[in-house]
Amino acid sequence: MKDIRLTFFYVVPYFFMQNIFEVIYEYHFGIVTNSDALYPYLFAKDLWTIGIAGWNVPPSTSFFPDIVLSILVYPLASSTFRFYLILGLFFYLLPGLLSSKFGLYKSLGPLVSFVFLLLAAEFPSTIGQFYLPGFHTSVFYLFFLSLSILDKKEISSTKLSVYLILLFSFAFASEQLFFVQTATVLIPIYIQRFKKNTKLLAFIPLGICLGTFALFKLCEFFGLGVTSVLQFSPFSNIMNAINLEGLERIWNLWKQEWIQTEFRFWFILYLILFSILIIFRRSFSEWKEYNRFVLLCLSPIVTLFLLSIYSLSFNQRYLYFLIWIPVFFSFFILQALRFKKSTIVLVFLLFCIGYFWSFKESQKILIQKGKLKREGRMSCFSTWDLNAEIASSYWPVKYLKVFSPVPVRIVPVSESGIYHHWIHNRTWDSKVFQKPLSEYQFALVDVPTFHQYESIFTSLGFSSQRDCLDWKILQKQ
Repeated sequence: MKDIRLTFFYVVPYFFMQNIFEVIYEYHFGIVTNSDALYPYLFAKDLWTIGIAGWNVPPSTSFFPDIVLSILVYPLASSTFRFYLILGLFFYLLPGLLSSKFGLYKSLGPLVSFVFLLLAAEFPSTIGQFYLPGFHTSVFYLFFLSLSILDKKEISSTKLSVYLILLFSFAFASEQLFFVQTATVLIPIYIQRFKKNTKLLAFIPLGICLGTFALFKLCEFFGLGVTSVLQFSPFSNIMNAINLEGLERIWNLWKQEWIQTEFRFWFILYLILFSILIIFRRSFSEWKEYNRFVLLCLSPIVTLFLLSIYSLSFNQRYLYFLIWIPVFFSFFILQALRFKKSTIVLVFLLFCIGYFWSFKESQKILIQKGKLKREGRMSCFSTWDLNAEIASSYWPVKYLKVFSPVPVRIVPVSESGIYHHWIHNRTWDSKVFQKPLSEYQFALVDVPTFHQYESIFTSLGFSSQRDCLDWKILQKQ
């Protein structure tokens, strides 16, 4: 009965407040053209229609659970929005479910999930990514599953090793970031569970390697191309980061990212809370999961180190724990102060009423603006010669595949002029001649790419251009 009631308090608020999710949806597929988030939808659609042979998937394939869920949800969704809304429910559950693994009452889990959703509506461009498939949210799910398995004391070491090999093999084939972000917690627990069985302790990593290899071979069998993470040279990047030039590059990256108010706010808040945990550790003597949580607090540091050596932007899609840690800790403090659950819920409801009263109008404006921009792109593009073969930069291709009301003959071409099938199904272009950029009569380019490579397009003879909101339609005279 308790589980049914808990499920009710998770699911009902989510669908009742689906306009919050609509803010996220319209930002990523209206205000901007976030084509990367459309990959799971198109993959699922192809599996149910033309087949998946020909897909070239990214290193973090998102097969488990994002793609698996996408395949199951696609036949049930009547529209693209419904597809993402249903998938969003799964991601919505994760912050609350994970909280229970760190000592928070299960009954407070729905509040953690709801606060996370409210933050996503406030920051749709960053935290909003959490509710879109393929954006590393699966780290939370894989982490929750791992802790659930490792916490079961009654499971024998042999069975536990089989479960971990299966789970971690799927994790490595789907989401390599999972191992980076959860290693500080899982490695100590793993060693503790198998310290009396050193043979299994050594065998499990080998089993994971073999399992991952088998999964990638299975992908090849089904005609999928998977970009190996080793192509990004992790070891050479680490070596390049520890010399003077590399340290200077990392310092410049931090100075650039520190300008961003949102990142600076969450990072300072995280440091304050982490300091409180360490300084007042005796006050948390009754908290059984204290050590586990402190180890998790090291995760953002490890992730930021990885982003720094690769010179990657500190995008929130890599730093969800930086937001989850303060949200969880806030509710845990209320629990530790012996506040009644009913009092916490009442305060939370008053907060939600105030939030919706203040921001409902701005949310409506963003939703309307997103719809108008998407309709504007489609209207502008429909006036073109859709029978022509069109060369395109990366971002418009999948977006048009999903939202264009009529089929388009659009081929991804890199700025250097060659066929570019990154996160793309090559089967889409089987009836379109793949040729160099110089041989196309028409080109579709997002504005940032156009400004960056304008001289190249001019030298290739694309002299006529027409604005299409945040795209440029180019044509040779």
